[in-house]
This record gives sequence, structure tokens and C-alpha cells, in this order.
Amino acid sequence: MTINTKDIIEVDLNKIRTNSTYSNFPKSFLFPETIIQNALLFIGINPSSAKDQIEYDSYNLEQKNNVLPYYRKFENIAEECGMAWTHLDLLFFRETRQNYIKEILTTENGVNFIWEQLKIADNLIKISTPKIIVVCNTQARTFLGKDKQNGKDEWLNYDFKFDDNYGTYFWEGIPVFFSGMLSGQRALDIGSYERLKWHIRKVKSQIENYKLNKI
Repeated sequence: MTINTKDIIEVDLNKIRTNSTYSNFPKSFLFPETIIQNALLFIGINPSSAKDQIEYDSYNLEQKNNVLPYYRKFENIAEECGMAWTHLDLLFFRETRQNYIKEILTTENGVNFIWEQLKIADNLIKISTPKIIVVCNTQARTFLGKDKQNGKDEWLNYDFKFDDNYGTYFWEGIPVFFSGMLSGQRALDIGSYERLKWHIRKVKSQIENYKLNKI
């Protein structure tokens, strides 16, 4: 099932963009027009900057043949795993420099700016009810709560548990794979990328077999 995200998040996004206390932060926001439920969900950190970008915009992703190379690996993994896929960034402002997020977090105001966006993304993740999640960014992992320790870096505070039988983490019964970038200069090497695809296929097959055996 495809869900229109605009009706869900537009009001909250515009509150952030028009909040005068956030005037020093980016106002160019980009969000997905739709998300697909019960799919393979890829989670990134934030949209990249682009030439001639407008302040408030949305984008639509096809299952195959998207223009941007960034999405080709998602298409490939989903096709090899026999799944529909969808994508969501945890933050909505456009910025290419990853270190800029760390700069924002040096002030209390910046923390609030990030937190308000994370709450919106949290809602979309839960609405999407993904079958499998792939987290493609280390900062995204931190914001989800994977790196929380002694009350620090809790952020969305997801509770990830490693399952030895599947060799990966689970959150709310959903298998989660923590990966590096799938494209760009810091992308996974070919061997790691192939292992990721194999692992996703393996876990998907194990879960399907388990459900069949319970019938």
C-alpha cells in the first residue's frame, strides 16, 4: 500500500521552516511524496543540495530506473530480494556536507531543530510498517538510538536487539541491517555490498520459512 506523506507531515515541516528561532538553519526542505508500506525500507540522513533547488519540494521514487544514481543500489537490492522498496531520510533539510549536522548540534537551538525533524521521520517509519530496514548512514544509526549509552545519544531511542540466529539486529520484530553508504566516494566495497544482499535474502527466507512452518 502506498501512503501519501504530504497530508501527514506538511503542517509539521512548515512549522519548522517558518520558526523564527531556526532562522540560521537551512530552509530548503525536501521530502518523499509517498512511502510504501510492508516494503524494504532504506533509511538515510538528509537530502543533498542541488542546483536551482527550491525552498520546499517533494520527490517521487519509482521501483526501477530512477534518474539519480543514488537510488540504483536500492533498486538492485530490492529486485534481488524480490521485494518492493521505499526510502526515507531522517532529516529533511538539504545539505551535502555531513559535518554540517555536527555543527548544528553544537547549540541547543540546533538540537531542537534536528529533534523536530526526527519526530516526523519516526512517525513515517512506524506508519510504513517495513518488513526489513537497511540503515545506510552512521549518523542515522545514532539518531535512531543504536549508539545510546549511559543515557547519552538516545534520540529516537529505538531498542535494537542482536539475534544470533539471523546474524543481525531486530527492532519491534523487524530485521535491521546497519550499513555504510551504498553509493558515492564512501560506498561499500563490492564484497561488502554482495554480502549485504546475500544477508538480506537469507534473513527474508528464514523468516518466510518460519512463518510457513507455524501454519
